[in-house]
Amino acid sequence: MGDPTRLLIAYDGGVLRHFGKRNSMTRFDLSLAVVLATSVCAAAQRTPDIRLDTDGPGAWNSNSPEIAAVGSNVYVAWADTRNSLLGTRFDMYCNASTDGGATWLTQDVRVNAGLPGLLSDTPRLAVSDAAVYVTWSDNRYSPNRDIRFNRSTDHGLTWQPLDARLDRIVSGESVDPQIASADSNVYVVWEDSRNGSFGWDIYLNYSNDHGQTWQTSDIRLDTDAPGSAHSHDPQIVANGSSVYVTWYDNRNGQQRVFVNYSTDGGATWQASDIPVSTASFAAVPQVAVSGSSVYVVWYGDGIWLNYSSDGGVTWQSSPIRIDSSSADTYLPKVAASGSSVYVSWTDRRNGRNDLYFNRSSDGGGTWQTSDTQLAVVSKLFNQQRLASTGNSVYVTWSDDPNGEHDVFLNHSQDGGATWLSAPIQLQTDGPGASFGGEPAIATTDDTALITWHDYRDGKLDIRFNIPFGALPYGAGHAGAGGAVPSLAITGAATVGNTTSIDTSNGLGNANGIVLIGAGPASQIATPLFGGTLLVLPFTSIPVTLGATGANSLPLTIPNDAALMGENYNFQGLLLDPGASDGISMSNAVELWIG
Repeated sequence: MGDPTRLLIAYDGGVLRHFGKRNSMTRFDLSLAVVLATSVCAAAQRTPDIRLDTDGPGAWNSNSPEIAAVGSNVYVAWADTRNSLLGTRFDMYCNASTDGGATWLTQDVRVNAGLPGLLSDTPRLAVSDAAVYVTWSDNRYSPNRDIRFNRSTDHGLTWQPLDARLDRIVSGESVDPQIASADSNVYVVWEDSRNGSFGWDIYLNYSNDHGQTWQTSDIRLDTDAPGSAHSHDPQIVANGSSVYVTWYDNRNGQQRVFVNYSTDGGATWQASDIPVSTASFAAVPQVAVSGSSVYVVWYGDGIWLNYSSDGGVTWQSSPIRIDSSSADTYLPKVAASGSSVYVSWTDRRNGRNDLYFNRSSDGGGTWQTSDTQLAVVSKLFNQQRLASTGNSVYVTWSDDPNGEHDVFLNHSQDGGATWLSAPIQLQTDGPGASFGGEPAIATTDDTALITWHDYRDGKLDIRFNIPFGALPYGAGHAGAGGAVPSLAITGAATVGNTTSIDTSNGLGNANGIVLIGAGPASQIATPLFGGTLLVLPFTSIPVTLGATGANSLPLTIPNDAALMGENYNFQGLLLDPGASDGISMSNAVELWIG
């Protein structure tokens, strides 16, 4: 791990150089030589495969994890049987990270209020600014399930002492909640049997104040006669004050996909829902939004998509088929970013459940004539998830090529044009060592964040991993004016991509170096220059800060699959007469490649 001959860095006007080239900053080099000749203390290393449920390894079953992220805040919610004597009743739990997934709360938090050990299920999660929201269904008061909601406004640390009931009619069951948020708006949609147990309808409730208050009357979104058809699988997305809901139902003897939408934060909806499929059979729709464009995908006799470019007002008269398979295709997922739209699905053209993908770069108008096979799988089930941000596209799934299910990821950094030749396994207990399933994915600007459940400790626990990225560790040493320099690495740390080593908050026009270490063993903690040396370097590169005390060095990662999984560590040292011993130091950053 951490072969220094493989990684290249671009600096001095963009000239590519191999690591290992020494610089002429004699004071740094002589001092570092002394450090390298002495023993060093190991610093804490990133745990690549983190367990998030804190009730003890394998104590009880934890499953159905969901994940959401905004900025450096990451949240995972799941269903948990720790409070059930027979292990058959679930509570809702959540854990949170405020540093991009590097560290998590030492104690997870129960989200559902009231007595523990009641029958709660189907957790769903959303975030907005500093607030995090969880919805679920439970039957604490009757045999029928209700839709419940709770929120935290302090990054998941504490939750409201009373959760809210969102379905407003006592009779009937309310199940399969889905949630979306945008700005201060929160929306929850679900299936509801209040109008007849043989004809379920789609209902919604909403809040315009970060989930503090909800409407006293929920809203029915399918506009045929109440209870006349069985409406299934609602899905929801939000963008600003606009919110879109899709589902499928069997009205008029046909199973078709419908859409309803609101542009005023959920207050008013279309008087007639909109059919977006035309064939007699369509199932399990998914929805995505980007700007004023809305995309709905489903499966029938193939993978189909319809879209609106004007916020849901008008749709294409004929849906677009985006697969080229002559076999069964099903369970598609959709994501959108800018004018790009991405769809992945399960496909049996090769006699097994393989993963396929197609993309459009013009808002859904045209698609690639040849779809892309992302993975050869054997027992995929309904466990693939798709996400995108900018030009990055990620697909995660669970499969058992090694005798037991493991969790995998494939990704593209060029809008779906090229993918890894082999997927990344996210479980670190070895191929096929334990059952891993139900992966869920969230994205930041620079990486993907994956959660799942696995059975390595004898019961299902909740796990989390970051397949590639850069996370800070350690503390810097102040210079002039008490300012502590900061080091960060931005951009996706993937093979063939260029990231940036960013130094800030230093003395204006200061000279210095960035130390580079290879492998986990290069994370150290040794006193030096009045601060702490956090990287055992194999080389360093010179840096000169600008007048504002900042600089960026482009870091190019070669397109070499052998680099995947390798680890490098970075720390900045700056000449600064305002610092003790004349040297200020930044925090360190660990980078690992995917």
